[in-house]
Amino acid sequence: MPNLIGASALTLVPTTDGTTEYVYAGRGVPDNAEPERLAQLIEEGFIVDADEPAGGVQNDDPDKVLEAKDVTARKAASLAKAQAKAAEQA
Repeated sequence: MPNLIGASALTLVPTTDGTTEYVYAGRGVPDNAEPERLAQLIEEGFIVDADEPAGGVQNDDPDKVLEAKDVTARKAASLAKAQAKAAEQA
């Protein structure tokens, strides 16, 4: 199993027992994290594998710059979708 840690200042990680764990940047993800939500947090970049090298963007690599911009755009779209859903439920 990968060594998963928080990449953001704070990430809320739901667990299989119905609680929510606070995962701070650089801290480990609980073993009982809810699998579907964990997969989404990994895809969105909030949770990363600590054993993977950090993917820093190099100015001379345009593909990496485009990839970083794509990740940022996906995070923004995900946030907007979550905010719209919360507004609908309010």
